[in-house]
Amino acid sequence: MLMARKTIHRTLCGVGLRALGLALAVAAVGVFVAAAPAGASLSKAAKKGDLERVEKLIAEGADLDQTDFRGNSPIYHAASKGHADVVEALAQAGADIEIDNSFGSTPLHVASRYGHVDVIRVLVTYGADPDAIGRPSNSKNLLDDGSASGLLRQAPGASTPLMKAARSGELEAVKVLIELGASLPAREAVQEAQKKGHKEIAAYITKATREGRKKKKEPTQFGPPDPIVFTADYGRRIGAVIGISRYAKQTNLEGAAKDARATAEMLRALGFDEVLELYDENATRQAILDLLGNQLQRKTGSDDLAFVFFAGHGTTETLPSGEKRGYLVPHEGTTQDAYTTGISMETIRDLSNRLPAKHVYYAMDACYSGSLAVSRGQGTPSRAGRRIQAVQMLTAGTEGQQAIEQGGRGVFTTYLLQGMRGEADRNGDEVITASEIGWYVSDQVRLATKSRQTPIYGRMSGTGEVAFGVGGR
Repeated sequence: MLMARKTIHRTLCGVGLRALGLALAVAAVGVFVAAAPAGASLSKAAKKGDLERVEKLIAEGADLDQTDFRGNSPIYHAASKGHADVVEALAQAGADIEIDNSFGSTPLHVASRYGHVDVIRVLVTYGADPDAIGRPSNSKNLLDDGSASGLLRQAPGASTPLMKAARSGELEAVKVLIELGASLPAREAVQEAQKKGHKEIAAYITKATREGRKKKKEPTQFGPPDPIVFTADYGRRIGAVIGISRYAKQTNLEGAAKDARATAEMLRALGFDEVLELYDENATRQAILDLLGNQLQRKTGSDDLAFVFFAGHGTTETLPSGEKRGYLVPHEGTTQDAYTTGISMETIRDLSNRLPAKHVYYAMDACYSGSLAVSRGQGTPSRAGRRIQAVQMLTAGTEGQQAIEQGGRGVFTTYLLQGMRGEADRNGDEVITASEIGWYVSDQVRLATKSRQTPIYGRMSGTGEVAFGVGGR
């Protein structure tokens, strides 16, 4: 299916058999008993907050995501008990931080429910979605608090972490979730708080929504940004910008090249040391691979930031296995033959591994699926024990969506640049991170397009953050 930018205007005898069956059953139990301890031990250690034991089991290769009969993983147990250090150790080792249990509850949900603010901060730092929706099954499930009561109850409706915190009366958790980007307005959370008599929480969410609306601005033409300086200790900042409006074999786009040029202008205004550019007929597959795999590699060092922007067509291929693979479409490429003529996101990941940069940030104004494949684990090993500290990505949308343009400009890029000007500083600390940009752009684009386009953001590898300050700080 084509995911294009659009102008808006734009898958033997009875005894012997009984003896044999008994022997097999005993053997099966033996296998089960022998196999159980590793995963069970990790969950037990995580639940107790035994960091030393957890780290030892991780080093021994314990299954990080093994679940119990309720579907609770080790990181879920640690989150439910408020052991932030254990949660971080598991997340850094590669545990799935958004794995949900049979009740539809993720580690962030349970941490929010019990007001474990330190755990909430760790999970969101590692990429947990503050707006994640817990979707319980239609059948009855065990209690999601991991209790041993064995009671059953009917699963309630879908909940966000903010709803969990509001329902439980955890004001500090509510504050932290909003600070970290939970979407407002949140009428359901207000309703949950009111039902339980938590008037202070209901009032806080309402006030935060009102103040957020006052700060919100309409999209404007791209102009000189407010003074911004990067606070991260980068040696050099190098940008690579690609914009394709004119295609040889695909429908032309109105604003892709314009958006790319505006982004290049923004990067220069932000003090980037160098910005490499490719537009339209010059943005062939070979030229793009040379730009990202050779030129950008030569120009970045181990203390540098590499910022890559692409605006153009994107497409998704569904493999026989059901796996989805995303592609960027160069000037001469086609969506019908993306494997041969496009640039897969697996290739982009490989290009990231070629870069010696301290931080790598991709902003892709194109829609596709199966492309982000966010890793929550440890960064990619590199030079003499060092590693890429962060490879982060923000994309315009997913499979089946279109990167919408309004007034000849991409909605995605409009809010991306506004966020980089300072609008993404949602907690007011005068420091903008890639995660904050992701929250801001995703929220604003979703609202502006009435959920027809939902940007996706996350971490491809590493544990660091692209960060810069506002107002000369």
